Amino acid sequence: MTTRSRFAALAGLALFAAACGGGDATAPPPPPPPPTTGSLNVNVNGLPSGTNASVTVSGPNGYNQSVTQTTTLQGLVPGSYTIAAATVSAGAVTYTAAPGSQSATVTAGQQSVASITYSALILGQPNLQVRALYVTQAVQDTARSVPIVANRRAMLRVFVTVDQFTTAAPPPVRVRWYRNGSVVRTDTLTRTGLLRQAIDEGELGESYNLEFPDGAFLQPGLSVLADVDPGNIFAEGNETDNTYPSNGQPVALNIQTTRPFPITFVQIVGGDGPGDIQDTPQSIESYLKWFRRMFPTTQIDAQVRPDPVSTSFDVATQFSEILFDLQVVRVITDGNAGRYYMGVVRRSSPSGVIGIAYQNPLSGNCTLSPRQVTSGPLCLTALTWDREFTDSLRSAGRAWVTAHEIGHNLSLGHTTCVDGGGSITGVDPSYPSVPPYQGGLVGKHGVDLENRVTKQPSSTDVMGYCENVWISDYNYVKALNFRASFLLARVVAGAPEPVLVVSGIIGNGKDRIEPAFSVVAPPSPPSGDSHTLELLDASGNLLRSYRFAPMELDHAPGERHFVFSLPLDLSTQSAVSELRVRGPEGTLVRKAGGAVTAGRAVGVSRRESTEIVPGGDPGVELRWDGGSYPAVLVRDARTGSVLGIGRDGRLPLMTDARELELVFSDGVRSTVTRLAR
Repeated sequence: MTTRSRFAALAGLALFAAACGGGDATAPPPPPPPPTTGSLNVNVNGLPSGTNASVTVSGPNGYNQSVTQTTTLQGLVPGSYTIAAATVSAGAVTYTAAPGSQSATVTAGQQSVASITYSALILGQPNLQVRALYVTQAVQDTARSVPIVANRRAMLRVFVTVDQFTTAAPPPVRVRWYRNGSVVRTDTLTRTGLLRQAIDEGELGESYNLEFPDGAFLQPGLSVLADVDPGNIFAEGNETDNTYPSNGQPVALNIQTTRPFPITFVQIVGGDGPGDIQDTPQSIESYLKWFRRMFPTTQIDAQVRPDPVSTSFDVATQFSEILFDLQVVRVITDGNAGRYYMGVVRRSSPSGVIGIAYQNPLSGNCTLSPRQVTSGPLCLTALTWDREFTDSLRSAGRAWVTAHEIGHNLSLGHTTCVDGGGSITGVDPSYPSVPPYQGGLVGKHGVDLENRVTKQPSSTDVMGYCENVWISDYNYVKALNFRASFLLARVVAGAPEPVLVVSGIIGNGKDRIEPAFSVVAPPSPPSGDSHTLELLDASGNLLRSYRFAPMELDHAPGERHFVFSLPLDLSTQSAVSELRVRGPEGTLVRKAGGAVTAGRAVGVSRRESTEIVPGGDPGVELRWDGGSYPAVLVRDARTGSVLGIGRDGRLPLMTDARELELVFSDGVRSTVTRLAR
């Protein structure tokens, strides 16, 4: 064996020993990492050689790529991609693509395929076009300028036209819904009848419709894409305009969220008896049905206050004063909480005021800006009468009045529309006055989803005094914006503490500070800067000073109210002997007329100054010495619920409370007593 051969043999033995001998074996290589991207094959057919296609592929993370021929796109992030194909020309021939828009899902490690077939445009055949789409909940336009309210009943309308008369049956429309670039739902819509050459929003049968009964699917971040005849069953010459939007990109929907709408109905007990409302869904809905259908609300948290509220004011001539009393009740009960109060009044006569509300101007004492939501009474109080005529809108029935007055609480002013002519106060100067809104018209198409009927632009806005009522896009959006500003407002009353309830009326010859009440209630201090409230002691020394702006009323021009519950300890309250309000109109004064001792209320015996006489079941009538005590606040002694505010020594009550707490006011200070029935 040669030396070279021996070395080779030894080397072979060494390798064999290393492979078969002792020691650890070499570890196998690690497996390759799983793929994180995929690919998409865009297959283009039907074009002459040398003619470029016009295809755009878009997808997650802003991906956008132009394609001119059959191509495989590599390294794509998994997700949903949209492939939009446009018309191209070669010489004198126009080629249309089918489908004009499609989607494909790319999966990591796999290849997806999207095929596009071009064909020469055949002149003379009908051409379908998706002209517009929108989601409507009460009023909308083809520009989709009215925001959508999440979780509210809605309808998608898709409008398809044809460029020439045809008796062919309308083909289906495919609607794809997207969130974060991915398809989350696909719907196929059909309709009957003949396709027309122009959009007709005035008939539901002229659009492809999809209803959302509760609107739960409609949430922020949603976009939509629609295409007609996705299965190519309709013979047409041009299929490039079968998709909306025409660029093949889903259109984003403006969807906003709102809080549930909290409202408490309150029976008002006056000279014509208690207002007609019961704590049943049917009774409540008889007041809210038109508000629910027209206004931007989702869930309505409605309840009927267990205890009616009695007033000494005349229901025929003192509607604004009854509203004032209800605001006092609201402040004592809920303070700054965001519940709306709707008083229900029985009126035997149809003449005169049948509804009234505090007008929220987003200014002064009703400010709901984020900086002031914790102070000042909110202007969320209104009155309606209880008469119900027909189910038609307007006719001055309870449902129309309720919707109209809540509209004022939501910052809406009047329009100029008055049946039979005449003038109207409190007109919103910003309401559009040019066609198609002139004279208080709504100006846009609406849909009453409850009854599945359309509302024409010639309908009149609910904030006027006319028949044929609906709501304009102007007032719908204004109310929605107001509710959005209210999202930061408190919805729960503050903790009760000793407060002095100070209230009054300015203007219309009613200028006065009402008798104050010392009670335990949630605080609701003033806000605004046009007037000053001063609290003085018996020597004329200033104890407290507050700046405020009074609340405006919709149907009482020149008349304004103020109601505060001022957090004050009992010793300070006992020292107050005079109330003054200073403003541009002059100075109002209210002085104490009775006496208190050492900060403790002086008892008033039932025998000497107070008696309860029969007044029906469960009615009673309270009588007292109105000369010494110009006003009394009546509460259920067990629950603290306010039952009424009486003046001038007499107050009819409707209550089954077994014991009453009577807070007598001498004008400034209070005396409390209890009476058992």
